[in-house]
Amino acid sequence: RMDTLSLRKVYNNFPLTETDIDDLRRIVHDAAVGTSEDEERAAQEAGGFGVFIRSLVGLDRNAAKEAFAGFLDGKQFNATQIEFINLVIDHLAANGIVPAARFYDSPFTDLSPTGPDGLFTSDEVDQMIHLLDQVRRNAGVA
Repeated sequence: RMDTLSLRKVYNNFPLTETDIDDLRRIVHDAAVGTSEDEERAAQEAGGFGVFIRSLVGLDRNAAKEAFAGFLDGKQFNATQIEFINLVIDHLAANGIVPAARFYDSPFTDLSPTGPDGLFTSDEVDQMIHLLDQVRRNAGVA
């Protein structure tokens, strides 16, 4: 249910404000899904309350694709590279964030045993990591 602006912002990868975080905390509190200590622990483990909420609601698939649009623009990638990028987008949509360390685990290493380093230039890997960091930052407070 994305009936509040703050939830839509989390789901669609828009930067959050302190007011959005307060609104998200109110939503979780009103739902009575745990104690405030549970909320704080979950937020701390996730790296922030907005990131925690993003991990629950995921990320809109189109927003995930949009995050990578500039990276893909004007480049010719092979089928395995495209599959890797689509896998990143799938994981973003399902989990809301993808830590770069995930690139070196299955299913990413199923496509390339050395992760993205075996498929992309170091500049391209850095660009992907930067994009993932930006998506994560958008779930924090701007």
